Amino acid sequence: MDKNSDTNYKKYNGVDFGFTVARRRRKPLRRRDASAKQITNYCEVDDPNGLRFCDQSQLDIPYLVTMKLAGTYPLPYGVNLSGSWQGLSGRSDVARRVRTASMSWR
Repeated sequence: MDKNSDTNYKKYNGVDFGFTVARRRRKPLRRRDASAKQITNYCEVDDPNGLRFCDQSQLDIPYLVTMKLAGTYPLPYGVNLSGSWQGLSGRSDVARRVRTASMSWR
């Protein structure tokens, strides 16, 4: 049985912005930043075990920040070198940084 609740909700609040820098005779450099948080209230449940922390609006949940940077650099013989970096905020013991690099040619 599928039912909808009048009291359960999920609320997203955030801001997202990005920009691209055009460099002369080079590929563009891109940056994107986001700051957001999501609050849920799922207190109308059938299982009483689901009531623990069901109303996140009562908790002090901070905004999480995500930063992304990507760019491409042309090399001789039609080869392009590209890379990206992504930083995700969160607990310092599980903080994640993602880096990638790739090459392509014509």
